[in-house]
Amino acid sequence: MAVCGVISVRHARAEYQDQTLQFGRQMVGLAKASNHEVTKVIFNGQPVHVGSSVTEDSAAHVLERYEEYCKSNPGQMGVDFTEINKSGTVKPLVKADAPADADADMPAIAKAGYVRSGTDEDGAVICFVKGPKTKPTTGEAFQSFMSTGDLGSFGELRYAYASKGPSGKTLVLTVWTDSTFNLRNMVPEDGQDSPGEDFPEVPRVPNSTRLMAAKADGMPYGVNVYKTTDSPGKTFDFFDREMKSKGWFAYDPEMTEAEHKGQGRAYMKDAVVVTLGTSVQPEGNFVAVGLAGVPADDKLGHR
Repeated sequence: MAVCGVISVRHARAEYQDQTLQFGRQMVGLAKASNHEVTKVIFNGQPVHVGSSVTEDSAAHVLERYEEYCKSNPGQMGVDFTEINKSGTVKPLVKADAPADADADMPAIAKAGYVRSGTDEDGAVICFVKGPKTKPTTGEAFQSFMSTGDLGSFGELRYAYASKGPSGKTLVLTVWTDSTFNLRNMVPEDGQDSPGEDFPEVPRVPNSTRLMAAKADGMPYGVNVYKTTDSPGKTFDFFDREMKSKGWFAYDPEMTEAEHKGQGRAYMKDAVVVTLGTSVQPEGNFVAVGLAGVPADDKLGHR
């Protein structure tokens, strides 16, 4: 039984580390969609800040800086996470000292304060730093989180992903939350849409439930994910018909992913691009709808 327990823990840890890398790779596209250094993304109704930049430093060097930040600043508030990429040190605005009994209450991963995954050329670092709502012990944080759903009970999330590009330069993506980030409010009741918005430019996926809604705040970029009872073929037939009737040009951008039984399509009109991707999983059929190129002063969606 003990051996099985060790294997389970190792598997869970490896899966978590892989997910942190996948998250970074997926968020890169949204981060690069803007010329701004920092983009505020509304994810299922909750704000997340995404920053991207390119540096001459190696990915390993960048990740080491973020790792040191996580190690040396577990109790600090008011730090601009993006500044770490620009210099080797960051001066905190406020320092909050942890109580003497905090270490005794923390499990091993909490004592480390961070997780680093991947390689020196494609890796990620994730950690929590103390914020105004952070509880002094893990036990208190867990109780507060369970009753409120507020991630701020544990701290403010800090995530960095660094990847060496073909040019030899390193793309750096940073993601962080504020003190108020409520996971409970992000998750809908069974059968209900997630918080967020549909795109008025695009017909709603038929017979679907919205699982995820993410958009760059005040900017013409967004991605929604739906679960539908319709087959991919039926979904594409619907969109091909509806989009064509509204003057959109459809083409196949070779987005097919055989291992996930996925298919893809893209539609263009007046420099606006809508992408459609489907995936058949044991849990059901999923459709991702991406929107890019809507004039910035246009409203991206409706509730």
